[in-house]
Amino acid sequence: MEGGNKEGDPADDKGMHLIIEAYKCTGPIDSLEVIYSLLEEILKVMNVKQVTKPILVYNKIKRVRDMGITGFISGVFTHIVIHSFPNRRYFFLDIMSFSRFNPDLVMELLKEELPASSYKKSLINKAFNCNSPRD
Repeated sequence: MEGGNKEGDPADDKGMHLIIEAYKCTGPIDSLEVIYSLLEEILKVMNVKQVTKPILVYNKIKRVRDMGITGFISGVFTHIVIHSFPNRRYFFLDIMSFSRFNPDLVMELLKEELPASSYKKSLINKAFNCNSPRD
């Protein structure tokens, strides 16, 4: 794509995989409404067109400490997944995108909407290679 180096544009066959973990969360990581709107806001901050509405599941399982919310949203060449564990005061967010975006803007939004005492951020640059490893 010509001029495709702006945020929200295809990343010239290179993808970005952002993984964020948050510890000792004080924010509302048990709120379906907050997680729903957060997923939409992340796509806006990334300047990526939304393809699906957020899909949320409140996981009620036998181990109470592991109950929480799983959320998913899809954008153009992008998916975002969040898993929250309110009883552990922990969440992690996973963004895989073949559209350029600024990870620092995503981080700022998370710190504002889901405060925590510490965050761990990992960014992996991916090559979009359709050839098998044997080719």
